[in-house]
Amino acid sequence: GGTAFLAVIAWLIRSLMQQILSRDLERFRSDLRLTGSREIESLKSLLSIEAAKEQIRFSKLQERRAVVIAKAYKKLVALKCAGAVLTYEPLENDEDDLKRQADEFIDRYFGFRSFIEENAIYFSEEAVKVAMKLDDQVFNLSLGVRYHSSPADVRELIQRYKAADKEIE
Repeated sequence: GGTAFLAVIAWLIRSLMQQILSRDLERFRSDLRLTGSREIESLKSLLSIEAAKEQIRFSKLQERRAVVIAKAYKKLVALKCAGAVLTYEPLENDEDDLKRQADEFIDRYFGFRSFIEENAIYFSEEAVKVAMKLDDQVFNLSLGVRYHSSPADVRELIQRYKAADKEIE
């Protein structure tokens, strides 16, 4: 009788322990799921915030790029206009004016070139190469105009420029 009683008590204790452990295990699983869900939502929220920050940075970069491109275009137009003045056939007595215009072009050339070089990160490599090649032709003409005193030399430089300009277009 005592052995059966001990067996029943042992079985009851074992069943009670299994039930307590099962309940604790279920509570632990539930807490783990809840904590995991909270952590996942927190991470999703942080990732969403970081993605929004990156989008803002990218938008600001694109905005800055648009401003730089607009400034570059404005400088390019001014450069082309100053260069176009140099391509007109000079009159016999307008050498001083032509030299002044060449000086103006040289200043614009260096301004444009340094602007492009400083902001090259906003342009494709091809765009930078084209911009440099475009203004190199006129720069060579302006140097020739500025430092050659004979109108015949200037006319020859202008003819060479016009031929080179047709190749670029």
